[in-house]
Amino acid sequence: MPRYKLKKPKNKSHIPFRLNLLLMISFLCFAALFVRLGYIQLYNGQMFKRMVERTESTTSTGSVPRGMIYDSNGKILVGNQPERAILYTRDSDSKVQAKDIIAVARRLASLVDVPTQEVTERDRKDYFLVTNPDTVNGRLTAEQRKLAGSEAYEAQLGTVTEDDIQYSESELKIIALFKRMNSAFSLSTVTVKNKNVTPDEVARVSEHLGELPGIQVGTDWQRVYPQGEMMRSILGQVSSEHRGLPSELAPMYLARGYAM
Repeated sequence: MPRYKLKKPKNKSHIPFRLNLLLMISFLCFAALFVRLGYIQLYNGQMFKRMVERTESTTSTGSVPRGMIYDSNGKILVGNQPERAILYTRDSDSKVQAKDIIAVARRLASLVDVPTQEVTERDRKDYFLVTNPDTVNGRLTAEQRKLAGSEAYEAQLGTVTEDDIQYSESELKIIALFKRMNSAFSLSTVTVKNKNVTPDEVARVSEHLGELPGIQVGTDWQRVYPQGEMMRSILGQVSSEHRGLPSELAPMYLARGYAM
């Protein structure tokens, strides 16, 4: 009786099917990508182009040298002398509050020396209001707490006593810096110190700029009269932070684009 050998069935390879499936998935992914790119470029292309072309411009004010004045022989009658200066530019972020400026002033006071003769009683009271809000609010009456604006401010000032504003010399330096820095409005630059700024102070401030938001080391310009002080009365002089323009002329210059 003949014998027959049974052959085991061979396993059919699934590699071609898996490869085709992978190619199909890749094709669908690339097709979806090209459809998306076409949608962005053709349908929304102009919108994205306008977004790229749209720019936001902000203006920051600062100190710049004024024009030189010469006589007919080319001699300088009025010139400019650069001076080292510590400057502060207030950020446009509305979240910058007085207490934040005091924190910067406190750190800066440890790096530079500032005179305190110009600190007034009102400056010390303003400093007390910012640094002790809970104490001030606790002294207000129920009726005073309902006030707003300048009336609320005057009521708060009335709660500050003479003993509250007895500060040490180191604290007065912070108040002097805070007074100057707090006078800046959004994106305006004020001079914190421009008299007798030493190279050591510039080096210390430059080293810690990362801890002093808004502070920068720059240059301030002072008018000089090489031909004598007599030319000052003839040619005139620029205003200063102590002696400015007459108040009645302020609207005219503001309308012409000048910054006060």
